[in-house]
Amino acid sequence: PIRMLRGTVVSPDGKAVVYSALGKLYVKALPDGAPKRLTGRDDLEYGPAFSPDGRTIAYASWRDDDRGRLRTIGLDGSGGREVVGVPGHYVEPSFSPDGQRIVFRAVEGDDVRGHENGETPGIFIVPASGGAPTLVREEGARPRFDATGTRVYFQERRGDKTVLASVTTGNAAEIVHARSENATELVPSPDGR
Repeated sequence: PIRMLRGTVVSPDGKAVVYSALGKLYVKALPDGAPKRLTGRDDLEYGPAFSPDGRTIAYASWRDDDRGRLRTIGLDGSGGREVVGVPGHYVEPSFSPDGQRIVFRAVEGDDVRGHENGETPGIFIVPASGGAPTLVREEGARPRFDATGTRVYFQERRGDKTVLASVTTGNAAEIVHARSENATELVPSPDGR
């Protein structure tokens, strides 16, 4: 049995869990269902995120010959599709509260994956049905929408502190919500309070 799970996320209703293990996504009914592969793809699959209704999973994929993509698939394994079909290096997808958009981060390439298709890093928003991504801002990590869907939270290092901030989806009106010298990750509550 697989004992090393990554990117583990529980469905909004608490009835299922999705995780990455050995580079593939698995889904398991809670509390004690049997794990099964979510896709039949040969890609590396990582960074799963549930839609608010729990029916769809967004995730990042990678294959050396065609680079990274952002994809969605139904919790039952049906309806898999490319949401961002432009080759890149994608991580950290997260749905908007209404499930209509996905915020994600594009990162620079590196010596392992190569530098090609990593020239435009930043936080982007794309329709969940697919389409052209829109740049929100060039810096920041761990993007997610706020409860209203009008702002995007992000985290970054500023000096000796980790900062949790947000901007409008058009990168305006920045608000700093929290600062910490010791934190490695700051996570807002679902209601933003």
